[in-house]
Amino acid sequence: MKLYTIDIAVDKVKKSEYLSSLSGASKIKTLDRHCYLIHMILKSRVKHSLDHRYFTSIHSHDLKQVLGREYKAIINNLLELDIVEENKNYKAGSFTKSYRLKSDLFINGKIQHREIQSKWFNSKIENLYKSKVEETLNNLVLKKILQNTTKLHLIDEPVKFTPDRDYHVKTTYQITEDAPVISFGEFASNPNKVFRYEEFRKALVNLNSHNSVEKLVLENAYYEPSVVSSGRIYHMVASIPRKIRKGLRTKENEPIFEVDMASAQPSILMLEWIKSIGDKSWSSEVENCLELVLNGGIYNHIKKQSKYYQKLEYSELKKQVLRSLDYKTHAIESAKELMKVFPSFMSWIKKLKEINGHTYISQIGQSREAEIFVEVYKKLPYEMFALIIHDCILTTKKDLELVKSKLIERVKKLYAEVLPKEASLQQLFKTDRVSFTDEELSNKNWVKHVCSDENIKEQYMMDEYYSSNDYIPLE
Repeated sequence: MKLYTIDIAVDKVKKSEYLSSLSGASKIKTLDRHCYLIHMILKSRVKHSLDHRYFTSIHSHDLKQVLGREYKAIINNLLELDIVEENKNYKAGSFTKSYRLKSDLFINGKIQHREIQSKWFNSKIENLYKSKVEETLNNLVLKKILQNTTKLHLIDEPVKFTPDRDYHVKTTYQITEDAPVISFGEFASNPNKVFRYEEFRKALVNLNSHNSVEKLVLENAYYEPSVVSSGRIYHMVASIPRKIRKGLRTKENEPIFEVDMASAQPSILMLEWIKSIGDKSWSSEVENCLELVLNGGIYNHIKKQSKYYQKLEYSELKKQVLRSLDYKTHAIESAKELMKVFPSFMSWIKKLKEINGHTYISQIGQSREAEIFVEVYKKLPYEMFALIIHDCILTTKKDLELVKSKLIERVKKLYAEVLPKEASLQQLFKTDRVSFTDEELSNKNWVKHVCSDENIKEQYMMDEYYSSNDYIPLE
């Protein structure tokens, strides 16, 4: 089994007094334990797509389970070596201690994979992962997610999977027996992002050859699925970057489609606001908000009504709206602008924050979202391919309308006193294709699998590479 680590961090641990006092198998195991803690921190960054300034919460129970009784000594050694920083702000019973790696490690060192050297420790980790799988499979909805994950197949298009802003660097393209491999060189503008994309890509390529949950859990991009307090479900597929998601199909080569809720969080919060008003006389703003929810036009309406939001690209507009709803105060410009567009709705949001704290808004949005999507997902036929990603359900074309109708039915039930009986909700839920079409796929895969002459194959791939406008050939 391989761990994430950083080369200079491993060198520091090897030279430390702590390891110098040990020998033989004990020394090898202790080095692996140090590397495993570094791995846990780096793995969290891959999962959450956050930069390395953020702290990673790790419960002492999890540390003790893997690192043994000496886990505190290992942490202290990593602190003394200036490899790890500890967040001093924690509260027993509320939130656990958290850790991050020192920033200079990423400037002077390189993230890499390292094989666990101790057979005993490797066996311990694999057995631990497998026992956690057994626990996960006891939860029917999580079992459903894992089993549907193993039905995925990735059509490997590594060039198309690279992150935005990372094309214009000196890049090499290499043919291997298993798959084309992109190497971004030392000067990629976002090497950590590239590393994350590659981790998911490699895990999914490996999944192509099997449908075993037990093998899947040993991939570094995999993490244990969980249901959080809001009811939301977090799992590996929910973290797969969108660009890589486009390469996914089922193992039967069926393209994947999605059903998602238009402007999900604002839509849900507006429905909750209208529901709180009850059967009182509805203002023109209430009527307007309900119409915007039904036609899926909230973000477009905001863009039209606000000069501030008109300047923003759609993705940034969405980010600013969500930030305005969740932010601890209404003092930021985006919130002030939203107040002009929806004065009564935003006054309700502001009041809820003042009474319950600003995090209450996201709690409402995410918990109601789960009441819609998770509950529908649970009741979908077990044999149907389907995966949930928060406010979206992935499925195949043949089951698209069934999933959409179930979501519409669920929203009508939850908001029966708000929605007109004749409301169709067809525009509230959008359907779209996730997978690349056959036409969008390059010939690289066809060449890789069909050409038997390696020289012909390599020349063809290089011609494709150099003739493309997407990347700069090596000088």
